[in-house]
Amino acid sequence: MLTRDMSGPGNPLNVIATRTTVAPLPAYVPQAGYTYAPTGATFNEFPAIPRIDQGSNTVATRGQTPPVMEITTDSSGDKTSVGTAAIYTNPGGTLLSGVSNFGNQPGFERYLVPGQPAGTKFDQFPGSPTVADGSKIAFKGNFTGGTGVYWTDAADANSAMYRIADNTTAGTDFTGGSTAPPTAANGQVVFLAVDNEDNPSKGGIYKAPLLTNNNPALTKIIGIGAVAPGFTVNTDNRFTRLGEALSFDGRFTAFWGGRRQRAH
Repeated sequence: MLTRDMSGPGNPLNVIATRTTVAPLPAYVPQAGYTYAPTGATFNEFPAIPRIDQGSNTVATRGQTPPVMEITTDSSGDKTSVGTAAIYTNPGGTLLSGVSNFGNQPGFERYLVPGQPAGTKFDQFPGSPTVADGSKIAFKGNFTGGTGVYWTDAADANSAMYRIADNTTAGTDFTGGSTAPPTAANGQVVFLAVDNEDNPSKGGIYKAPLLTNNNPALTKIIGIGAVAPGFTVNTDNRFTRLGEALSFDGRFTAFWGGRRQRAH
């Protein structure tokens, strides 16, 4: 993962992390009866495009590693190797683990999936995470039986995980469907959510504030079935597809949209 200051020609590349970098550990609270040992694991790959904050030099990306931690139960000697998927970011210039996939282990409860039954951990973080306001990372998280959009303040080791929305959120027209990786700027986030990922009939692009509580109010920006601009109002000219990748500056949102084509 590299950056370059594009304000002038010839500026050098700045290395944030490579496959030889030891992956930083997520913040945790050691629990009595357990011994924690970092494995010194380095990165296997960075499987998503990194994103940069609109107003700072902070970036965020996904990282895959061998297990980064070994947890030993003192009473039995049983060992558990954990931590293969995480979201990494660098607020203030220091690389850290913002979200990890072993919240069901003792001391790592901060990383449990909010809004789901106790003990539910994130399994994976598909797509590219996004970063805003210097240290707030928003991301798509998959868990057993569902998927959602969440955020946390990576610079605060005590920050909770907050649910923006997931496919179990009641009262939405994407309940039981899917969500897509979000894009955040200026304390707000936008994301695509639909009732059926392969053949959507409901849902659309939603906006929400990054609030320190779960389930903020959602505003639909554009929906499946809306009339595409520049066309007459008829069945053929309504959006049937909306792209997952969004561009957002805190005010304007740019997106890809597809409409049904009339048969000839």
